[in-house]
Amino acid sequence: MQWYHLDDNGDQIAVDEEQLVAMVESGQLGSENLLWREDFDEWLTCGNVFPDAFSEKETEPKKPRLLMGDAVPAYTQWRALASATTWSLNS
Repeated sequence: MQWYHLDDNGDQIAVDEEQLVAMVESGQLGSENLLWREDFDEWLTCGNVFPDAFSEKETEPKKPRLLMGDAVPAYTQWRALASATTWSLNS
């Protein structure tokens, strides 16, 4: 069966099923790449067409990672600034 995938330029590239599977297995196509074939009503992501080919980690949106020490509460920052600043109401 003839398949199509969109390349980085948005061009439709025709491949046979064997080529498509090889591209998925080699990582040339990721879970978000769009695929289409004649019996599809619309373009589908690779992750939807081949869900077992992608790990949960790749198909889930990336979550921000917070390391200890990276986050200092705003109050702590304000307090440090305030203690280092000389305040005067009589200017």
